[in-house]
Amino acid sequence: MAQINWGEDINKFFNSDLKTVFKNIFKFPTTAVEKINNERAVQSVVFPICAWVLSYLLLLLINVLFLGTKTVWGHESMLSVMGFGLFLKISLIALLFPAFLTILTILFTAIKGKTDAEGALWHSGIHALNFTLVWFIYQLCGLIFTNPGTFIAIVLAVALLVYPISMGINLMRQYLHYADNEGCNSFSWWSAPAIVAGSLGLVIWIISEMGSQMVPMGKMF
Repeated sequence: MAQINWGEDINKFFNSDLKTVFKNIFKFPTTAVEKINNERAVQSVVFPICAWVLSYLLLLLINVLFLGTKTVWGHESMLSVMGFGLFLKISLIALLFPAFLTILTILFTAIKGKTDAEGALWHSGIHALNFTLVWFIYQLCGLIFTNPGTFIAIVLAVALLVYPISMGINLMRQYLHYADNEGCNSFSWWSAPAIVAGSLGLVIWIISEMGSQMVPMGKMF
């Protein structure tokens, strides 16, 4: 494990690695993971820690701005009715998703006898940042297209569900193939969708359990 220099590594993360992640994801989608690993300035565990914390804080801000300002019961904002604690819980999705990705990645790579906890944790940081960007676009589109037609709704569903999930699977497949390093695609091809889908499923289940203990949202509008 690389030596940690918190001040220097945090500075490198925000000044260099954030740009490196998004540049490679969109400019080199088929080789992004290897390029990010080779180009990232922060080689320590500070990279995923910063990515996770930043994702949570950004998701919290996005949820408060886009959801908290919505009017409920005719005149009050959701933030004033439900309280700030609701948004703290909802935003946990930014931490739960990469956490489950890390755990499942470790379990699946253990099958090949090549478990790399640090590598799995590092890779989850990429997914955390990507997920935050997708969540922002989702909330922004919900604000812009308040009453979309059928065609626009279908296009949005494809853009906001199919494409991001496909991107996540692609990034996971690259990492598994990169970690396996045996020139065989079968393991990464079948494992990547299972890891991503499993992580999303666990997050949805936990968030729905949280929601069941709150006031039914549908009755508030």
